[in-house]
Amino acid sequence: GLGIASVVAFVIWRLTAKGTPWHVYLTVWVSWTMALSLVALVPVDLHIVYLKRCINHYEDIGKPELIPRRCPMQEWRSVGDVDKDIILQRWENALKVMWLTVYTVCQFNGWILLTFQSSYVESRHF
Repeated sequence: GLGIASVVAFVIWRLTAKGTPWHVYLTVWVSWTMALSLVALVPVDLHIVYLKRCINHYEDIGKPELIPRRCPMQEWRSVGDVDKDIILQRWENALKVMWLTVYTVCQFNGWILLTFQSSYVESRHF
């Protein structure tokens, strides 16, 4: 998240014209950061889904002597000897908050903020 926000800020700083109002900087920064955050969240979410499926699959096998009862996939950023279920639950909760935040900000930006800003620009009162 911080890396994406930093790269977006650098690109905006390098590509904008002098005299650009600060609200344009802010709006573009939020828009680009949220759009790129969507792209960054998808692989993390997919990894957690497949990890959860793998763990459930190996727990449901009835003959543990034939197949090991441990999922071969590794957790992403695991912390020491903490239980896998706790780590998985924390990541799921964090992802729910991240998805909700990105989705809500994108909806607000697209339907409310940019609508008002386009009306402001079309009115030529700036």
